[in-house]
Amino acid sequence: AIKQGHCEAALVGGVNLLLKPNTSVQFMKLGMLSPEGTCKSFDSSGNGYCRSEATVAVLLTKRSAAKRVYATMINAGSNTDGYKEQGVT
Repeated sequence: AIKQGHCEAALVGGVNLLLKPNTSVQFMKLGMLSPEGTCKSFDSSGNGYCRSEATVAVLLTKRSAAKRVYATMINAGSNTDGYKEQGVT
């Protein structure tokens, strides 16, 4: 919409909530979660991963309208597996 001139800016947000504790319990039983509660990506002492919640908001504008450029979005896409009732989320 920004590229086509329909709007000047867009505030885009996302959130990940862990609402089903049973998933974490099953991952723990499968040995997928770190017993230490720490992630050690690409480390030889890595022993699992940690699940976490997060939230983010990003203000998108055209480069010419930006007060400060933190990053440049080159491309974007979306996908759905066709399984979830809510579709693209």
